[in-house]
Amino acid sequence: MMRPTLDLDQLRALVTVVETGGFTQAGERLGRTQSAISMQIRKLEDSIGRRLLDRSPRGVSVTLAGEQIVGLARRMLQLHDETVDSLTGTITSGAVNLGMPDDYAEMILPPLLARFAADYPLIEINVRCAPTVELIPRLENGELDMALLTRHRGDPIGRLIKQEPLVWVAAPGFRPELMDPIPLALFQESCLFRPLIAAALDKAGRRYRIAFSGSSIAAVLAVVKSGLCLTALARGSVPPGWRFIGEAEGLPPLPMEEIALRMRPSPTQAARLLARYLVTEMAEPAAA
Repeated sequence: MMRPTLDLDQLRALVTVVETGGFTQAGERLGRTQSAISMQIRKLEDSIGRRLLDRSPRGVSVTLAGEQIVGLARRMLQLHDETVDSLTGTITSGAVNLGMPDDYAEMILPPLLARFAADYPLIEINVRCAPTVELIPRLENGELDMALLTRHRGDPIGRLIKQEPLVWVAAPGFRPELMDPIPLALFQESCLFRPLIAAALDKAGRRYRIAFSGSSIAAVLAVVKSGLCLTALARGSVPPGWRFIGEAEGLPPLPMEEIALRMRPSPTQAARLLARYLVTEMAEPAAA
C-alpha cells in the first residue's frame, strides 16, 4: 500500500476552517469559494481515509483524527512558510498589539516570544496586560490585534489552544492551609475563576477569608511568598520550588483553566504569523 502524499494547500484549508469555524469564513481568509474549500477538505479526507470534520446544520466540528492532523499540519505549514520566506528573501515586518492577562506575560509567554522575535526580528510586538473581561472590548474596538484569553472549560470565546489545571500553592516553608479560616490571596474580583475557587471551598466545608486581592500576578505572588496566604494559580504560572497543596491537605480539587486565542477581523500578515506561532508553540502535544 502506497503512503499518501499530503497536499499543503489542503492542509492549509483544514487548519483555516478549524481556526475560523466554517468553510465560508475559511474561503474569505484564503481568497477562495466555500465550495473550493469544501472540495479540498474532501480530497484530504479521501487521501488519508479518515473523516476530519463533522458537518451539520449547527456548524462544523473537528473529529479526533482531525484534531491530531491539525496539530501536525500547523507545524508543517509554519516550517513551509518559513522556508519559502528564507528562500525568496521575504522578510515580514509590522507591529502586532497582543493582549493577555499578566500571569501569562510573567510566566508562560517570555521564552516563546523571545524565540518568535529571533525568527522574525522586524515584527514589533506590543504586549498589553489586562484581565480577560477588559481585553475583549479592546479587541472589538480595534485597540488589539489579538488576545490570549482565560475562559471556563467549554466556553466559545476564541480558539482553545491550551488547558491548564488550577492548583493550590504556597511558598516553600509555610503552611497557611493549616489556619482556620484559610487566608487567601486572589486576583481582583473581575477574575473569572475567583467565584469558582470560593465555591469549591464552600462545597468542601473549608472556612476561608480573602486576606488580599491583587490586580497583578506580581502582587499576589509577593503576598503568598511572605507566608501569609495561599493562592490558586494555573500550573504553568507557579514559580519554581513552590509547594503544591492538594486533597491530602484537605483542600478541594479546582477546575481546569483554558487559554484561548481571539483575533480581530481582517488581521495583518504579521498578526496572522504571530497567531500561527502561538497556536503551534502553546498547543498541547497530541496523545499517542
